[in-house]
Amino acid sequence: MPRVVFLVLLFILLVIFWPVIYGGASYIRIGSLEPAVLNDLLLLLPMGFVGASVAILPSLTRKYSGCLSAGLTGYLIASPIAFLGSFFGGLVLPPWMAAVLIGSAPLLIFTFISYQIGEKMNYHKNGFHY
Repeated sequence: MPRVVFLVLLFILLVIFWPVIYGGASYIRIGSLEPAVLNDLLLLLPMGFVGASVAILPSLTRKYSGCLSAGLTGYLIASPIAFLGSFFGGLVLPPWMAAVLIGSAPLLIFTFISYQIGEKMNYHKNGFHY
């Protein structure tokens, strides 16, 4: 049961990670949160939800149960790319679609690759070889 509580708390943290970082940076830069910034914060919630789902859900399966740290590493590596993609993708697509599609794509790709690497490392650590 404590593992499930930890994963739920981690999921919530990863969902609000994007709006908190962007809101904090905007507050430090401008000195207040303007209405346009608050609108951007709401655009980042779906991207955070998709990214957090991809980071947490595989660790609940038996195959990737020991790979959470590898998945989170991939998530953190992809974070700057996803952040820039979500905002600059608004030049090509509507803002909500850019945040979800272009912002989430690096998170999905890097997290999936990291889970695969973590699974291979666990496989070899336990003495199994191909």
